[in-house]
Amino acid sequence: FNRLDFSYRTNNWGVGLPPAGENEANWPLMSRLLGTLPAPDGADIRRSAEHLQEMLTIRGSSPLFQMATAEAVQRSLHFYNTGPEGVPGVIVMHLTDDADVDPEVQSIVVVFNGTPDVQRLNVPELADKGFSLHPVQGAGGDPLVRFSRARPDGTLIVPGRTTAVFTE
Repeated sequence: FNRLDFSYRTNNWGVGLPPAGENEANWPLMSRLLGTLPAPDGADIRRSAEHLQEMLTIRGSSPLFQMATAEAVQRSLHFYNTGPEGVPGVIVMHLTDDADVDPEVQSIVVVFNGTPDVQRLNVPELADKGFSLHPVQGAGGDPLVRFSRARPDGTLIVPGRTTAVFTE
C-alpha cells in the first residue's frame, strides 16, 4: 500500500485502500476520491522530496524547534489567529527564545495557511520585531512561499496552501 520508489518514477498512487481497521467505513469516499485525482508524475514526486528536505533543514536550523520538554515548549509557544475572530484554516505559531537557547534568532513565527487564498493577518504582538522569511525558504525551490512577507506593523502575508517560516 505505501511502497516507495526511490527512483521517483512512480509512487504507488491509487493502487488500493488503507487497511480495514479504522478505515473501512471511509472506503466508499476514498474510492471516489482516488478516481478523480491525477497521479503525481516524477517531477511532482521529486519536488515533494525536495520540499521535505527543506522543511527538515528548517527544523534543524534552530534549537527552538527541538525543545526537550513539554514545559519548555509551553513557556515558548504562543498561538495567534485564535477564537471566533480567527481565520479558519490558518494557524499562526510563535516560538520565543526566552531561555536564550538560540544565539542566531530571538523568535520564530510559522504560518500554516491551509486556505486557497492569500491571507493577511495582523498580529500586533509581532510588530517591530524585524521578521524575515527563513533563508532556506528564501533560497528554496518553492517560488510561491517567497511571496510571504512580515511587515513592521505585525502583518503576516502568506499565499494560499503555504507554510511560511519567519525568523527574528
